[in-house]
Amino acid sequence: MIEQVDPKQLNQAHLYVLENTNEGQQYIDIEVSNNLRWISHGPRQEVIKYHGYIVNGVRFHTKMHDDAHCYQNSGVSLVAKTMLVSSAKDKKPIVADICFYGIIEDIWLLDYCSFKIPVFKCQWEKSDGGVRVDELGFTLLLSYYWYRSD
Repeated sequence: MIEQVDPKQLNQAHLYVLENTNEGQQYIDIEVSNNLRWISHGPRQEVIKYHGYIVNGVRFHTKMHDDAHCYQNSGVSLVAKTMLVSSAKDKKPIVADICFYGIIEDIWLLDYCSFKIPVFKCQWEKSDGGVRVDELGFTLLLSYYWYRSD
């Protein structure tokens, strides 16, 4: 389904692509690639929305799709490096891996004319109390939201 989306949310998705693609990381090089030129123009205003999408052989679904089925595949996780400090006066912060868990709300395919990039809009869960590992080792997400705009 092709749909016109909120320009603010589309811009947020576009900034995510700029910050998280190899093309964007290499902009310091003398020669600018064709993909980066297309990314710099931004995606088309209309996005294709999916209820499911396959990435690297793994099928993902939106929460709305999962609610209508007996199986669920809308959960995602992300390990990010972050700096941890004990207080504002902490002189020895540590860099640690923090695991974030989320539920896919929307799947968009951003169209940059010469290529397309899938983007998952997620509702991130708090990892302190919103996540539990069951006796079989599966991670369960409870309903404690982290950042609604991420």
